[in-house]
Amino acid sequence: MARKIATNTDVGRDDLVAFARPRHRAVLMTTRPDGSVQASPVIAGIDPEGRVVVSTYPQRAKSSTPAATPPARCCSSPTTGTARGCR
Repeated sequence: MARKIATNTDVGRDDLVAFARPRHRAVLMTTRPDGSVQASPVIAGIDPEGRVVVSTYPQRAKSSTPAATPPARCCSSPTTGTARGCR
């Protein structure tokens, strides 16, 4: 069977969490106060409540920008293959 690539399939939160849980490489996308997008490669995980948690230092913009201009978005990616977004 051929692999599906770049599909537009709706998935539920549980499926997103199951996909992201073993994958720790991600891109965190936030909106700067001037409206431009900041994309930062990050190491991320899923906490026991199913929330995405990002490893960073408090001094980094990637930790302060989401608080000032929500929302933040995270794209979890496997080492190879397709990426799936989660909010």
